[in-house]
Amino acid sequence: MKAKLNHEKFAVVKTDEIPEDFFAIVKLSEITAVVPESAIADLRVKEAEYGFRLITFDVDSSYHTDHILIVERAIETLRNIGFVVEEG
Repeated sequence: MKAKLNHEKFAVVKTDEIPEDFFAIVKLSEITAVVPESAIADLRVKEAEYGFRLITFDVDSSYHTDHILIVERAIETLRNIGFVVEEG
């Protein structure tokens, strides 16, 4: 199976504001968002985890595209189990 690795690194952050261009889970008490690491300076971050990459799987379907967020060290594991991971 083929997969394409997004060139940006992402962070999972807890914040009290909704960032632009984000993936987020909003609860009454907090906002958890996935944002490019380059966008962190513009946020009021309470906590952060760094070093995530977005990977897109080449699925034989015109209806959807599968994306997952992985830690960077998992990229080599995907290659070791037979995925063709392309930078892009």
